[in-house]
Amino acid sequence: MIDRLKTESGNESTLLINAGNNFDITSHDIHIAPSYIARALELKGTEVIAPGVQEITYGSEKFHKLIDQTSVRVVSANVPSFMPYVILSKNRGKTNVLVTSVVDPELLSSTVRMENKITDPVLALRRIQQQVSHDLFVVVIHAGSEKLLSVIENCPGIDLVIDAISRDVEQKNEHKCSPPVVSNNENGMFVAYVDYDSENSAGSYFLKPVKLRAVVGKIVEDPVISNLVKEYEQKRQAGFQDLSEESMFSASLFEGPSQYLGSRSCNLCHAEINERWANSRHANAMDSLVRKSKHKDPDCLSCHVTGMADNASASEFLRLNKNHPMAGVQCEACHGPGADHSQNPSDIAMLSVNEKTCIRCHTSYTDPDFNYSHEISIVHNDCFKDQLIQKFKSFF
Repeated sequence: MIDRLKTESGNESTLLINAGNNFDITSHDIHIAPSYIARALELKGTEVIAPGVQEITYGSEKFHKLIDQTSVRVVSANVPSFMPYVILSKNRGKTNVLVTSVVDPELLSSTVRMENKITDPVLALRRIQQQVSHDLFVVVIHAGSEKLLSVIENCPGIDLVIDAISRDVEQKNEHKCSPPVVSNNENGMFVAYVDYDSENSAGSYFLKPVKLRAVVGKIVEDPVISNLVKEYEQKRQAGFQDLSEESMFSASLFEGPSQYLGSRSCNLCHAEINERWANSRHANAMDSLVRKSKHKDPDCLSCHVTGMADNASASEFLRLNKNHPMAGVQCEACHGPGADHSQNPSDIAMLSVNEKTCIRCHTSYTDPDFNYSHEISIVHNDCFKDQLIQKFKSFF
């Protein structure tokens, strides 16, 4: 027997679904962020959350404690610790929307230890689809593109699919008989939506999905949520400040032998290159954190301090200031530690830089406009200009 939940939706014209993976379980503020995220989701009018790997890893019991204090429902057809589905009444009771989600078990097998076995996504969806009366069937799928398409193919009758993680099925889904697929919003950088037209005679009631860039400054802030975010940031930074002032973290950064030498050492042999670097944004990367009062945030420091991951605990980095010799994105941040190279430069080369090097920090979340090819072309042009200047100088 499937537990049934039918609710009267507060908004008849919209259905707001959160596709999960809201928590960064590796973040240093995982002890405070979830409660604020849960409150923000409710304030936004979220009706359903489709839990992903992050929520499941966080722990269903802890997650339930957060969400049970809100009006938001959490549903998963194949994860036993969550409610299997919800029916939302729309269009003044004329349309019952069946909403659920599934997670590919392979995403969890190596990362999460489940007390109850996660069932097969296709079998779980078929069971709900057959046993629950509905007008529209909406499913959020946490799976790679191939698995997602397989689920769609083996579950005919789904009216709308939300692609929670792969984000490329929308282009691959070219079968006319398949339901429309709308992508997740990529860490809040985009707003994805699809309109429903009950009068559409073309076959599908759902129109082509739309994905809009959420540009800061062009979207009016909700004052309540804005104040909630400010409260969260203040609490977060206060926690980092407390850590940095504890005596147990008094050890100096990079105490003892280190493979990282800093840009001053690089300057001994690469003065011209070092001079160009010194005038770059990379060299002053700590300044941007200071301006935003995030210079004690370990989640930010990992990309704004050279060698952070290899030399000390995050807590020690909270004592940093922008004048520390390893502050900023220095040569070794991209080319690797230089101690061995400095001892034998002719035989031991530094690491070459490629796109993978850059996107470790320039992610779709931290730098959504980053274009590797464009940035490299600028660097090459600057170097070429320097070469021309030196060439012309040689004539005089």
